Formats: sequence, C-alpha cells, structure tokens
Amino acid sequence: MIRYRIDIIAIITVLLAVALQIGGVVFSLPWYFLPIVILLVRQVSIIQHNNAHLGIFYSRFLSELTGRLCSFSNGVIAEFYELHHVRNHHPNNQKFEGGRQDWSSLYAFEGTSFPDKPVGMGYYVLTFPFIALSRCVVGMAQSRGTLLFRRFLISLALTVPVVGWLIWISPFNFFLFFIIPWTLIAFGLGYNNYSTHAGCKYQHRYDVAVDDLAFPFRFLGYNQGYHLEHHLKPKLHWSLLPNLHESIKNEIPPRNIQSFNFRGRPLEDMRDIS
Repeated sequence: MIRYRIDIIAIITVLLAVALQIGGVVFSLPWYFLPIVILLVRQVSIIQHNNAHLGIFYSRFLSELTGRLCSFSNGVIAEFYELHHVRNHHPNNQKFEGGRQDWSSLYAFEGTSFPDKPVGMGYYVLTFPFIALSRCVVGMAQSRGTLLFRRFLISLALTVPVVGWLIWISPFNFFLFFIIPWTLIAFGLGYNNYSTHAGCKYQHRYDVAVDDLAFPFRFLGYNQGYHLEHHLKPKLHWSLLPNLHESIKNEIPPRNIQSFNFRGRPLEDMRDIS
C-alpha cells in the first residue's frame, strides 16, 4: 500500500501529531507539551509537501486522507497547498511576468528586479501567509466544478465540525495546541521559500534553487535541503534526492550550496559578511 516503506515513519509522525494536538485540547495537557507539538507539526508540514508531490500511498484515497490529516495538524489546507505550491510555484518558479506568475515569487513586489534584487526577507516572511491565502481563495473560487474544488469542499466538510468541537471544549487549549503551531508554520513556509531561492541567478537549470545540506535539513528534514534536486524532479521520492545530488553536484554553482543559516543568504554571501 505504501510506495516506500520508509514512509511508515511519516505516517506514524502524522498520527502522533494529530493525537497529541487533540489530546492537548480534550485532556487539557500542560503547556510544556507545546514544544513537542511544534516539532511534530514541523515534520508534518514536510510530510504534507512530500505527499502533495508524490502520494505516500498507491491508493489516492489514502494519500488524500493523509493530506487532510496533515492539514488538520498544520493548518495548511491540502488543496490550497497543492494549488499554490505544486500547480503554481513549481512550473513558474520565481517568475512574475506575462502569463507566468509565481504567487510566491520574491520578485512580485514594487522595487524588486529579477533575478538580482528580491524583496527583503523580513517583509516577505511577514506578508507571505496573507498573500498566499488570498491567492489560494481566488484561485480555488476560479476552479469551481473541478476535482480539486470538490476535494476542497470535502476537506472543509470534514474539518470544520471537528475544529468547532475542539474550540467548544477549550478555546484556550485550541489556541495553544493548534493556533500557535499553525501560525508558526504559516510564517515558516515564507522563510523556507525565501531561503531556498534567494541568491539564485536563474542562468540555467542548476541555478534555480539553493541546497542546504546541513543535518537538520537532511536527516531530520526528509532531505528537504536538496531543494534544487527537488525542483529538477518534483515527483522523485525524498529518499532518492541525495543520489540525484551526487550525480549533478559538479554542475551546481557553489553559491547555491550553503550550510545552515537564518539569514536566507547563499554561503558565499555569508563568507563576505564574516
């Protein structure tokens, strides 16, 4: 049923996160469970990303169910994520001109210039959730009658009653175990998109994303650090990205391979700063 057996870990992570979040509300777990929830929800968001590109299960029903559980945990509606990230960002990566407009482009702001002058990271991260949500609402409304729209309605029908029930049980605990993680993920997605594209020159196919090969983004991040490789083959399973990297690493500009940093800057820029 599962395409790759290693994703059993992903399924367990999603179930554990959802169970802990619901349990936090229903059983009024202490606040110090929140860091554990946040760490789990961070993993759930990566799992949602992987599942959106390549369903974890061969069964579409089970893969969609997994996506909805991820959405419930991290607050990012599965169909919105597919519309925004899979159907828009990947085919239009950072372009924002004519018919090609990446809704998450770093260059879709006044005063920017592709590819040398992106918007500032702080402003981008702070506005990302609001721009993404508005784009998705409009895009979904324009998709009325499609399979994606019907799936979206099913997701709402399944999620809204449960959310309402949890809020009724304990508004404070719902805020603690759901709203706080949802908010962190919403802004974290903006930071992630900025840090994995800022500094690229888009001169060729190996210059469209940044790799961060530090430990947190490989072993603890379902290899999300291999972001260039993911852009080259979006449907390639995350466990196979290191092999693809080894086959093309000599083609990747040095500035597009960095180590862990919080500034959204390529490695060579970090050297300049130090």
